[in-house]
This record gives sequence, structure tokens and C-alpha cells, in this order.
Amino acid sequence: MQVENGQGDRFELTFSQQAVASMTTYGASNQQFVEGVQGWMQKISEQMQEQAEGLLQAAMDEIEGKNANESDSLEELEAALPEYWNAENTSQRIVDFATSFHSIFSGEDESFYQEILEAVREGFRQAGLMAGDQEGAVQELWNKTEDLTFQKLDSWYNSLSNQQSPPQLSV
Repeated sequence: MQVENGQGDRFELTFSQQAVASMTTYGASNQQFVEGVQGWMQKISEQMQEQAEGLLQAAMDEIEGKNANESDSLEELEAALPEYWNAENTSQRIVDFATSFHSIFSGEDESFYQEILEAVREGFRQAGLMAGDQEGAVQELWNKTEDLTFQKLDSWYNSLSNQQSPPQLSV
């Protein structure tokens, strides 16, 4: 059974015929069974969304709690952050993930490039909505990460269009 929620998350469950038969033996119709599984999958999707929001909030709290009041500049903030969260490394992770699908894309390079640009723009938009308004060094870090991400995507695409092999992106 495969179910997709309204946010594009797709879940797949497999039940043996024996399991389904035993569930329906206890009075549940096939429709009730399907509805029950769909409700369960919706709860999983909601929990995943809450977890993603919680992780983002925890990261923002860590940044703000440790650094916002202590850091007047982007340089001070970046020096205080774990290396994993700096603009360079975060932008690289985004680019690595986005470009990792190129080998399985069946269209033209230009189409793929436009698709990932749009997807990354949408990702930044949604993350911005979740993070809310930021100020000062935190906003500067956000802007730097976004700028570096699009510069790296442009560089990756330019290497394709120049008939060179794509740059080796670290994982």
C-alpha cells in the first residue's frame, strides 16, 4: 500500500495476506483497514514535519542563544558556530544533495539545472518561513549561505555547459 500526503511525502507499507485476513477477521472491513493505515501514515508525516521543525528551531536556538547577543558581526558568529553550520559547509551540503540526482535525470542539463535552482529557491523560502525574521549576524549568515549555494550551483552548471566534467563535490 502506498500513500502520499499533501506535502509530497510518500509512504509504502506491505502486509501479508495473512495479516490482512487476520485484521479483517476481527471485524474491520478492508475500507476500515485502509483508512486506519492512511490515518497512521498521516500521523507519521505530521511527526516527521514536527521533528524537522524542531531540528531547525534547535539549530536556530543554539545560534541565537550562544551567539546573537555575543556576536556583533558575521565573522564573530561564524567563529562561534560549529564548523558544520558555517555558510561554506551548509551551502556545500545543499549543492551536493541537489546535484546528486543529475546522473539519473533523463532530460537536458539546462532542464535539470533549472529544476534544481527552483527547488533550492523553494527550500530557502520554506526554511525562511519556518525560521521567521532574523536580524544582524544571523541574517548575514543566512544571506551568505544562500549566496554561496547559488554561486556553487552556477559553477557546477557552467562546468557542464563547458563540456568539462562536473567539479568533484564533497559529501
